Amino acid sequence: MTSQVSPLVASASQSRRALVAGSVGNFIEWYEFGVYGYLATIIAGNFFTLEGQTGMTGLLLTYASFALAFFCRPVGAIIFGRIGDRIGRKPTLIAVVLLMTLATAIIGLLPTYAQIGVAAPLLLTLMRMFQGLFAGGEFGGAVSLMTEFAPKGKRGIYGAWQSFTVSLGLLTGV
Repeated sequence: MTSQVSPLVASASQSRRALVAGSVGNFIEWYEFGVYGYLATIIAGNFFTLEGQTGMTGLLLTYASFALAFFCRPVGAIIFGRIGDRIGRKPTLIAVVLLMTLATAIIGLLPTYAQIGVAAPLLLTLMRMFQGLFAGGEFGGAVSLMTEFAPKGKRGIYGAWQSFTVSLGLLTGV
């Protein structure tokens, strides 16, 4: 038995709102990734320059934490993609953007290595992992939402807009 799914017919207003919502969330998440990369030397000095280690070791550990967030993205896509399919893409997108922002705010409030020792880089790395999970959950859901609400004949441009906001967010973050 085959079932046909009729395409969603969205109004122009709904299409624009879906495009803006997906773009804003994606921009915010990639802006936060860009800021981390731009501030890597400062982060290394405050969190990853461990006793008896060189500054280069701290910088390498900072970038390892940066990379770890990228490895967590596919896991986030699986987890939040499934949640989005069950409860809806819009509430899932709102949740992942808020959670990403919360993880970023926590990073901004973390005490440094000099204040709490080895717990500082561990907490920072944990927050980076969460950022990766949330970014992975946001991207696929946003592309799906944006293309589902795209006007007829414009699904490609609406889906491509998501990649554009990745670049825009990263460039703005630096």
